[in-house]
Amino acid sequence: MKSPASPLAEPDGPSRSGGVPRPDPLLAPSGEPALSDWSLDPAVRHLNHGSFGAVPLAAQRAQRAYQTIMDANPCAWFTDVVGRVGAARAEIAAYLGASPDATALVPNASGGVSVVYDSVPAWRGMRIVTTDHGYGAVLMGAGRLARRSETPGAGPWLRPWG
Repeated sequence: MKSPASPLAEPDGPSRSGGVPRPDPLLAPSGEPALSDWSLDPAVRHLNHGSFGAVPLAAQRAQRAYQTIMDANPCAWFTDVVGRVGAARAEIAAYLGASPDATALVPNASGGVSVVYDSVPAWRGMRIVTTDHGYGAVLMGAGRLARRSETPGAGPWLRPWG
């Protein structure tokens, strides 16, 4: 349980805590507090959106709409799923200014990092540099790349170069 003196336990508390100014709340494009774009419990401060994050309300609405379409005709849904994924990839690529052929959809950041590490040509003695506060899956991918390159010190966990 958080201490009552904790700034995280005081969502409407003083603007200064221990002499350190608090940042202004993040605003959504509508000008409303960004928290209004989520279905998160406002009494809880959610700090970790890397391992498992909440889904924004707009995405929840889109998920429900797709669920409704799928439930109405599952045969048509699954027959055309490859086409819909390709269309989504093309739309995302256009937004990013990339070629759809050079754009991939991955299930999460860990999967994306693994794809990138696996696509990097490895050579003996190459240096793989990480920070000392890396995310586990990212460090494991760097370790796999280091082992492929026969980089010294590439044990079960790659240690940051320093």
